[in-house]
Amino acid sequence: RNAARGEIVASEVYPELSVLVCQPGDLCGQTYCQAQAVFAVLGLAQPDGSVKLELTPELHHDAPRQRWVGEQGVLRLESCRPKKAFEEMTIAAKLAPGEMLVVGHLPNKPGSLGHHFFTTCKDQPQQKLLVVRLAQTQHDGLFSPPANATAQ
Repeated sequence: RNAARGEIVASEVYPELSVLVCQPGDLCGQTYCQAQAVFAVLGLAQPDGSVKLELTPELHHDAPRQRWVGEQGVLRLESCRPKKAFEEMTIAAKLAPGEMLVVGHLPNKPGSLGHHFFTTCKDQPQQKLLVVRLAQTQHDGLFSPPANATAQ
């Protein structure tokens, strides 16, 4: 749905996961317990019938916690795991119906975020790809203003 957040689970739950991230002039890292790689997905409908798709890598970690969430004037108790979003690594792409976005990582970079998102570690490490295809949109050109219309 337009502007509704979704999630794509990219890995199994790691008992412990150490991540190294490059920041301007610095290399830093952190270890997360019970971590799972997840992509937050947001699709925004465009006037021309395409969709701006945003994928943000996140690590969901530790045990679920309860917290109060306000939504449309209602407070509700939600149980969710803490998450670390890597906003600076958000991927944005404009897709028309039938087009695809293929996402992967550079091989031989153990400890990197991409390694944890796109490598399975069972028996022998294997690389994965994420393929997102926009099948259709809810756009109807009948209700769009004509391209040559001018404001009066």
